[in-house]
Amino acid sequence: MVPNTIKSNHRQGIDIFALFLPDIKELLAKKDFAMLKDIVRKINSMDMAEGWKSLGNQERLLIFKLLGPIKAVEVFEELDFQ
Repeated sequence: MVPNTIKSNHRQGIDIFALFLPDIKELLAKKDFAMLKDIVRKINSMDMAEGWKSLGNQERLLIFKLLGPIKAVEVFEELDFQ
């Protein structure tokens, strides 16, 4: 079960997104967008942006659509374009 919110643990060096990456990839492959939406909306925006580079372009597009407008803006603001 996924907690209501997944808080960032960057200060402790834990890559939260990496913990969920196998599940995210599996749900994308299964096209289980309802469960995927539930998971990605609970991951902290900073953690989501940090893990963004682990996703392919098509995966990013699908997840971005599932985030919802407010969360999508928060993630976009945290992305590193350098």
